Amino acid sequence: MLPALVRLTDYMITESLVALVLNNLADLLALLASPNKIKGVFLTTVSFAQDRTIFTPDEAEVLKTVNLTVVEGILTSMASMPRLIFLRAFAPLFEAGAGPPGSINAGATGLKIEGLSPMAVLTADPEYHRIRDAITEAVTTSCAQVHCKPCNMRPNRGIFELLITSPQLLTLIPQCQPANPKS
Repeated sequence: MLPALVRLTDYMITESLVALVLNNLADLLALLASPNKIKGVFLTTVSFAQDRTIFTPDEAEVLKTVNLTVVEGILTSMASMPRLIFLRAFAPLFEAGAGPPGSINAGATGLKIEGLSPMAVLTADPEYHRIRDAITEAVTTSCAQVHCKPCNMRPNRGIFELLITSPQLLTLIPQCQPANPKS
């Protein structure tokens, strides 16, 4: 009776962990899908080079940060949670041969009961894959929108090119003059 209760509790904890991770990923998706219109979610630097506009970080770096740092961090913390059936106090209940007659771990040839890991339950859940794909899509869409913003700045491109070809014009603008170090 006690092994069945411990297994049930372990399954309940596993499902709770999976639900917690799915809720955290859904919150991340909500943040990425509708960011603060004034501040956004990520800081992007736009630089004008001679022949192109450069965004730092680029889409690949943002995706890498979101997927490897944030999402994998959530999964790693879930995977590091100890399972109830592996605790030292309950281990003898689940060893091969420890179960009552007729159970799967009964007798000398009985199986050791382990149950599904939270990671296996999570990765088998279609909602997890839907949220992961939606997070990637949200970042990709956001980066595509950011790449359209410099189209509004194209009229200023002429000013940039003029300053590149005539750096002496910078001395005419007081805030652009280089600071003189104190001697």
